[in-house]
This record gives sequence, structure tokens and C-alpha cells, in this order.
Amino acid sequence: MQNDYVLGVDGGKSKTVCLLADSEGRLVGWGRAGNSDKYTVPIKQALDEVAVCVEQALEQGGIKPEQVAAGCFGLAGADSNRSLLAASDWLAQTGKRIFRN
Repeated sequence: MQNDYVLGVDGGKSKTVCLLADSEGRLVGWGRAGNSDKYTVPIKQALDEVAVCVEQALEQGGIKPEQVAAGCFGLAGADSNRSLLAASDWLAQTGKRIFRN
């Protein structure tokens, strides 16, 4: 199994979108979910929307999370250490693996 996929997430007030591409830049999957702006919805709801769109992209592409080498997340409201700590806490509580170590 090769780890040569990358994903990008654009999360905001109107929608959250994830694109999944292979190492050649070809789109292999995408997902779309709702509002992920922590200033307009609770942080848990915002992060759940991010997870939904990432999971959709992976499923559509037939890719396992372990095959994703890197991801870039541009999220509205994720502008402080407090936001990052909230995301880390949510990941620990849910067991979701959006970010890899």
C-alpha cells in the first residue's frame, strides 16, 4: 500500500469541501459537508463536518486513511492555539484520525 495521496480541506460558514488527489495531481475523491466555522456553530459540530467531508472523499476514492501522506486544512475560525487544542481534544474523544502524527 502506497502513501502517495494528499487531501485538502476548505472549511467555512457556507460549506466544507475536501479534495483527495494522487501524487500526479489527479482528483480521486471529494466530499462536501456543512458549516465548519467555529464562530457560527459549536466546535464539535464544526469538526464533525470536517470529518464527514474527509470520510466522503476517502470512500469515494477507495483510499484508506493510512494511504494519505499529507493534508492541508484551511478552516474558518481556526486561528489560535485554543482552536488547535479544541480540535486535539475532539480527536482524542472521538477516535477520529483526520490528522496524522
